[in-house]
Amino acid sequence: MRHLLFILSRASHGFTYMGLTLLILSLLIALPATILGPVKLGFLSIFDFHSMLLAILIGFCGAQCMVYGLLLDSGSKNPLPINAFFLHMGEVVLLKMMTGLLLTIFLFLGFITFVWWRHGFGHINYVRSGISFLYLVVVLGALGFGIFISQVHKRL
Repeated sequence: MRHLLFILSRASHGFTYMGLTLLILSLLIALPATILGPVKLGFLSIFDFHSMLLAILIGFCGAQCMVYGLLLDSGSKNPLPINAFFLHMGEVVLLKMMTGLLLTIFLFLGFITFVWWRHGFGHINYVRSGISFLYLVVVLGALGFGIFISQVHKRL
C-alpha cells in the first residue's frame, strides 16, 4: 500500500488528465440538457433533469481530480502545462474569480427569492435554470476554490 501511494504521489498527470476528461464529459451532458431540454427517443428520455444532475456529479469529480493534480504539481519543478497555468495565476485574477463566483451565487439566490415572493411563496417553475446554475456553481466553485487552495499550498 505504501508503494502505491508513493507512485500515485508522483503521477499528477493521471489526476489532471482524468479530471479534464471528466470535465469535458460533464459539459457534453450539461450543455444539451440546458439548451435543448428533455429529448424523447421512443420510451427513453435523455437530457432531462436526471442528466443534469449526473453532469453535476461528473463535473464535480472532474474538478476534484484536477485539484488533486494541481496539489501534486504545486511543489514540482516541471509541472504539466495546464497545471503551470493554474499555479502561476495571479492573486488579483484569483480574487476576481472568487468574488465573481460569490456575487453570482448571491444574485441568483436573490433573484429566485424575489420571484418566489412575487408568486406568494407558491409554485415557481425554475427547475431547469436552477439546476443549470447549480452545475455552474458546483463545478466552477470546486475548481475555483481548488485553484485557490493549491495557490496557498504552493506558497507554504
